[in-house]
Amino acid sequence: MSKRAVSLLAAWLFSLIAITAIAQSRSTTADEKPLVISGDDIGFRVDRYDGGRPVGVIVVRVDGRWVEPKSVPQPRPLGSP
Repeated sequence: MSKRAVSLLAAWLFSLIAITAIAQSRSTTADEKPLVISGDDIGFRVDRYDGGRPVGVIVVRVDGRWVEPKSVPQPRPLGSP
């Protein structure tokens, strides 16, 4: 390989590393509080937007923290609606 090819390869690799570092630094960190649209104890945590629509999950407030509830399946008799 010529010196020019090695230089171009090194510059390309450096640019990939720099872009990766910038992208990771701009991602959401654990210190940031997520947006919760809420009432008193029930809310909707917005994880991202799809176009103009918020996408997220229903959350409940437990001891001052927003947590996702777990649904437990309830047994029903056969043939019930």
